Amino acid sequence: MIYEVISQYGMQKRVNIFFLFLLSASTCFAQPKLEARVSKKNVAVGEQFRVSFVINAGVENFKGPPFADFNVLLGPVSSYSSNVNFNTGQSIEEVSFTYVLSANKEGTLTIEPASVTIRGKVIKSAPVTIEVSKNPQANNPNNGSSSVTSNGETMFLRTVVSRQKCYQGEYLLVTHKVYAHDAIIGFRDLDYPAYDGFWSQVIEETKQNIQLTKENIDGKEYFVAVLRQAVLFPQRSGSLEIKPMSVEMVVRQKGKGTGDPYFDSFFGVPYKDVNVKVKGTSAKVEVTPLPGNNKPVDFLGSVGTYALSAKIDKEKVKTNDAINLSLTISGKGNLKLVSPPRINLPEEIETYDPKSVDNISVGATGMNGSRTFEYVLIPRHSGEYKINVAPFSFFDPEKRSYVTLNSPEFSLQVEKNGNEKEEVVISPTQKQDVQEIASDIRYIKTDLGSTQLKGDHFFGSPVFWTFTSLPPALFFLFVLLRRKKLSEELDVVSAKSRRAAGTAKKRLALANKHLQNGNKDLFYEEVLRGVNAYISERVNIPVADLSRDNISAMLSSRHVPAGVIDQLLSIINTCEFARYAPSGSAVEMGNMYNDALEAIIKTEETLS
Repeated sequence: MIYEVISQYGMQKRVNIFFLFLLSASTCFAQPKLEARVSKKNVAVGEQFRVSFVINAGVENFKGPPFADFNVLLGPVSSYSSNVNFNTGQSIEEVSFTYVLSANKEGTLTIEPASVTIRGKVIKSAPVTIEVSKNPQANNPNNGSSSVTSNGETMFLRTVVSRQKCYQGEYLLVTHKVYAHDAIIGFRDLDYPAYDGFWSQVIEETKQNIQLTKENIDGKEYFVAVLRQAVLFPQRSGSLEIKPMSVEMVVRQKGKGTGDPYFDSFFGVPYKDVNVKVKGTSAKVEVTPLPGNNKPVDFLGSVGTYALSAKIDKEKVKTNDAINLSLTISGKGNLKLVSPPRINLPEEIETYDPKSVDNISVGATGMNGSRTFEYVLIPRHSGEYKINVAPFSFFDPEKRSYVTLNSPEFSLQVEKNGNEKEEVVISPTQKQDVQEIASDIRYIKTDLGSTQLKGDHFFGSPVFWTFTSLPPALFFLFVLLRRKKLSEELDVVSAKSRRAAGTAKKRLALANKHLQNGNKDLFYEEVLRGVNAYISERVNIPVADLSRDNISAMLSSRHVPAGVIDQLLSIINTCEFARYAPSGSAVEMGNMYNDALEAIIKTEETLS
C-alpha cells in the first residue's frame, strides 16, 4: 500500500516537472507587457513608497523614468520570479525593476513611463499618478538613519553619534552602520562623508572583510555591519552637520518557490544575489562655544582632561654641553593638536624647535595617551640660571571649567670648561709718586745746549701732516661705522623683518623639493614652518605665541588686506591638519605651494 502511494506520487512529480518546462517555454510566445505597480498612491511629503516596473518577458534594455519630482532612495533593484499554478496549468515568469522613492513636494505628481526593449521592440509602461499631501512631521528616522525596502525586505543606514551636544573641541564618536534583513555578501561602493567643521581620526573602516552581527529592532532581527567608526573634534561652535553616506552592497535574498511543498523541499528554494544602494540622512550636532569668562591668558585651545610633567636630564653642566628638557602632556582629548607650553629661558641659553613624540591610541572611548615635547638646551656662558615652564591651561568639559597646570622651576648650574674665553676686566692704573731707588742715578743734566737737525726737515713737511691727520680721520670713520652697525644690531625687529622674506623663501624652496619627491608629511611641515617663521619675524611675536587671533590683529594693524590674511590663515589650517592626516594630491600640494608664496609676496609688498 505504501509502495503504491509513493509510486503514484513519484509519477505525479514527474508529470508536474514535465508541465513546468512545457508551460515555461510557452511564455516565450506570450504578449509582452510592461506594468507599473506602486505600493501607495496617497503619501505625504518625504514619505517613502515603492514603485516596480514588471515585465512578463526577457528584457534586453531597461530605461527608468526621470523622477523629476521625487527623491530616489534606492534602485533600480532587479529581480526574477517564476511560478507555476498546477491547478490552472498556467506558468508566470516576471522580471521586475524596483525603486524606493519619496516625494519632494505636495500636489498631484506623475511618475513618467519606463521603457524596455524586447526582441528589438520598445515597450513603455503607463504613467502613474501619486497624490502627495503636506507632511505632518519631518521624516527623520532614528539619529540619521534612512530606511529603504527591496523585495519587501527592509534595509536602512544609520549614522550614530555618541552625543547630540558637546563643547567646541570635545570628542564625540560617530558610527556608520547598515542594517538588512537579508544576509550581506559584500560591498561594491562605499561613499564616506567629509566631516566638514570637524577634525577627524578614523578608527575602523570596512572594505570587504565584513564582520556581521545581529540586532533586534522593534521585534525584527537584522544583519548589521559597521562600515566606519571615527573620532570627531568640532573646530567651531554652532549647529554642525555630519553629511550622509551611501553604500552599494550585495545581499542574498530568498526567491519564491513553485508552490508545491514536496517539490520545494526536494530541490530547495532558490536564492539570488541582488545589488542594493542605500543612502543615509545627515545627523546634526549642537556645538557649544567655550566660555569666555575666566579664560586663562595662556589658554591655547586644548580641550579634555590632561596632566603635565616636566624634567631635565642634568642640573649641573659645563658651557656648550647639551641638556635635554622633556615636557609630557598626557590624558584624554585631542592630543594631536596640543601645543607645547612656552619655556622662559635666559639669553645665555640657546634652544631649538622641539621634537614631538606621540604615544597615542584612538578608540571608541576617544583619543588617549601622551605627547612629549623634547627640547635641546645649550648654555653658552657659565653661571646659575633658572628655567621656567609657562602654565599649561585647558578646558575640562566634565568640570565645565578651565584648569591650569604648573611645572616646577629648574635650577641649572653651568661651569666654565677649558675652552671658554672669559671676559677680562682691566682696572685703571694707580698713579704713584716717583721714588728714588738706591742711588745708581745721581745727577741728570738739564742743560743740553743747542740742538739742530741736519739735512731735510721732516717736521712740517707734507708727509708729516699726512701721517699726522690720517689716524684721527680713520678713527672718526671707524666710530661712525661702528655706531651704525650697533644701531642696526640693537634694532632686532628691523633686522628680523629684513630676514623674514628670505627665511620663508628658503623654507618654501625646501618644501618644493619635498613636493617633487612626493614626501607629503615633510612638504606640509616645511610650508607650515615657513609661513609661521615669516609671520613671527614680521610681527615680532614668538612662534609659540602665534594664534589665529593675534595673527589677524597684528597684520590688520599693519594694513595687510583681509583677503591676504585669510589666505595665510587658511594655509596654516590646511598644513596643521595635513601633518596628521595627509591626503592631498600632487596638484593640491602644488597649489598650496603657490598660494603660500603668493601670500608672502603680497604681505611683503604691503609691509615694505
